[in-house]
Amino acid sequence: MQKKYFFTIVTLVILLLFFSFDDAAWLNRNTEAGAKAAYEYYKKIYEQNPGSYEAAWKYARAAHFYANEFVKENKLKKEIFTDGKNAAENATKLNPGSVEGFYYYGVCLGSWGEVNGILASLSSVGSVEKAANKAIELDPYFSKGGPYMLLARVYQKVPGKSKEKTTEYYELSLKYGPTGRVNYRFYAEFLIDQKKYEKAREIIKKGINIPFDESDKLIEEKEIKILNDLLKSIQGK
Repeated sequence: MQKKYFFTIVTLVILLLFFSFDDAAWLNRNTEAGAKAAYEYYKKIYEQNPGSYEAAWKYARAAHFYANEFVKENKLKKEIFTDGKNAAENATKLNPGSVEGFYYYGVCLGSWGEVNGILASLSSVGSVEKAANKAIELDPYFSKGGPYMLLARVYQKVPGKSKEKTTEYYELSLKYGPTGRVNYRFYAEFLIDQKKYEKAREIIKKGINIPFDESDKLIEEKEIKILNDLLKSIQGK
């Protein structure tokens, strides 16, 4: 009888762990309420399973999305980005052979640096670059070419970094993520900064015309608007 109850308990625990990674919360992230609910859901899962790689990187992803897209209060933004980068860093240690932890560590750390000021931002550059390069090594296709986009963004933002390398990395982000609308927007901003308006127009138009990803509705609509605004800003140039 005791053995029967033991195996029943073990089975229930396994089922609970399996169902704890239901991603319905993430799929409903495209409103402020949905993004906050996803953040709170994955935070709870991670706190209950700090040794789980999946819980760690998914919490980092949800934390970054919520803080970046909706949180306005600076103190709270700092706290959430800190939690996100810590969870993602833990993910890199739990599973150093998978891309998700390194990618979201780089993303969260970069945003953490920006919101904490110039010194924090500069001090984080090396670690963000290292994380991006590791993510590229593991899977350059991840998150619509996100690893190369992240590396290009570092080169774009940091004074003294090669502009030729920045261009190369943005081109690679489009190669590995041709439907990543954010890649086109960041690349277009870089080209405009370089006064390469004809090329910028080409990239903007391509970015506007790629297929719409309904699962990422909030970001898609935001990026299309920014791309259209960029196109207007260089009319006649």
